[in-house]
Amino acid sequence: MAHKTGERVEYRDNKHEKQIGRIQEIQGRGKEARYSVLNEQTQKLDQCSEKDIERELDR
Repeated sequence: MAHKTGERVEYRDNKHEKQIGRIQEIQGRGKEARYSVLNEQTQKLDQCSEKDIERELDR
């Protein structure tokens, strides 16, 4: 599933815990894509891959 900058998503961080954030930057395409996601709780950028994004959330 292709995601876009600005989407609000549920994802797994580097500790494999579920988080919610908004995609800030995308590098690459398809399964090789890497995402910079601004975590709503910590206000820090997390790096994740396509497989780490669980689902898109309502804005």
